[in-house]
Amino acid sequence: MVAGREFDQAVCSALRHDAIGIVAWSVDRFIRSIAWRPFPAWRRVAPARYDLARLVLVSEKIPLLTITNPDEEPDTAHGRNVRRGHRVSGRVGGRPRNERPSERLKRLLDRVIEMRHGGASYREIEQATGVPHKTAQRWCKLYWTDERSGGMSWGRV
Repeated sequence: MVAGREFDQAVCSALRHDAIGIVAWSVDRFIRSIAWRPFPAWRRVAPARYDLARLVLVSEKIPLLTITNPDEEPDTAHGRNVRRGHRVSGRVGGRPRNERPSERLKRLLDRVIEMRHGGASYREIEQATGVPHKTAQRWCKLYWTDERSGGMSWGRV
């Protein structure tokens, strides 16, 4: 699939201004295979020779230049473009961290710790609060540091 309207405009502008070429970061900025998909990764495939030949025809003999190696694998090029975008935008990508626990979570945490201090098993805590027993174990380990001695020492270890 040859790049769309923006590429055509770039070719026209290059012809009008007698440019020596059109520069892009990588080949996939010019052209992508019809089978290319951003996700899942196994669908990222390099353009076929036929696609590249059509690109040359559409570019009307204006040299197409890339900053990165034009023979780079599609996955490598995609990863490089993503990291470049993160660097430019100053963001890292992914879901933002939730800095503070919600009030509901604080109440549940207090109840789990109180029940465990009172002698309830993790399975009983799960039945009473709906908090999975593995989560209750983790919370007790992280926030109740002196569980075996019976003393309540609060705070993250």
